[in-house]
Amino acid sequence: MDKKILLSKKPMVIIGIFVSIIIIIGGYLYYTGERDSFRKEKHNELKAIAGLKINQILKWRKERLADVKVTTQSEFFEKAIAHWINNRDNPILKEEILERLRLSQKEFVYEDICITTTKGELLLSVVGNTEVIDLIIKQEVIKTTEKRKIIFSDFLNAQLTGKYI
Repeated sequence: MDKKILLSKKPMVIIGIFVSIIIIIGGYLYYTGERDSFRKEKHNELKAIAGLKINQILKWRKERLADVKVTTQSEFFEKAIAHWINNRDNPILKEEILERLRLSQKEFVYEDICITTTKGELLLSVVGNTEVIDLIIKQEVIKTTEKRKIIFSDFLNAQLTGKYI
């Protein structure tokens, strides 16, 4: 009688093991499918965010170039600066130039706007610092002058002010 019970249990054990294996394989396949789907979804989200950030950076760069061009490529403004450089004792002309630069500083939200020589010597500053120019700024001015075009540099930590420029 005990042999009959054992023989009848054997197929049940085999069926149980077979069902367990099918459940384990099914669970594994479901897990890997969900994992891959999740990864693909997150990859697509990151790709979309990266695309948006790239567009934001390109737009920001285009706006900064436009800011510089509007501020510097005015024939009237160039003549006013040239006239002031030859006649630095003219406080009215100096104030008109500074007022124009203050407008750009306020509207474009810049820390400071400076006018320098091609060697990086500070001539005018909107915030009033006319004594010394930071070495890092001086080097960037010289580099810009040599290339004769508008350039962008990394954010640099100004040694004199400790601010990033």
